[in-house]
Amino acid sequence: MLKAFHEPSFWVSVISVAIAIIALFQSNKQIRISNKQSLFDRRLEKYLIAKDLLNLFENNRKHIVDDKNLHFSLSLQFSWLTNTTYLCDMIFAINEPLDTEKQNILLSKCEMLEKYATEINVLWDNDAGEAVGNFIRAYKVLLFKLYQQKVFVNTFDEYNKKQNGITELKITGDEIQKKLKKMQIITVYTKQ
Repeated sequence: MLKAFHEPSFWVSVISVAIAIIALFQSNKQIRISNKQSLFDRRLEKYLIAKDLLNLFENNRKHIVDDKNLHFSLSLQFSWLTNTTYLCDMIFAINEPLDTEKQNILLSKCEMLEKYATEINVLWDNDAGEAVGNFIRAYKVLLFKLYQQKVFVNTFDEYNKKQNGITELKITGDEIQKKLKKMQIITVYTKQ
């Protein structure tokens, strides 16, 4: 046994094992650092998205709470609330409601917002993460409700066009507003 200590191959083996163990610890440390960097990158991306949505809502809230003329400005309000690079494709859906391709884009962007909300809840496992996640979900609902209202208003417009001037059957803007309130669509985002 003592002879083995005097053999150079024994020491080469011991040194190789020691270097391998040190390399394992170093790799483990690098993996942890990489995971922290990845988590930071994901958190930063979601933070910037949430910040953009909060700013959009804050900057445009005064315009969207005026429900008296809501049915006349749905497209404009929708465009204000989707004025970001990752939501801008949604504007085409409000301009041409029920167009399948554009509606699919709207639905995929709504799903993306839902995914962001869930990721934020997981990435920040605290009250702030939950509050921001809930805000993004409410933002998604707001956008979808505006879209639904646009479909509703366009349906009434088509109905009015088909009546060809029979004024007693025409539906007025006030009637649209009453029907929208009955459906409780506009109350989602008019509450402050």
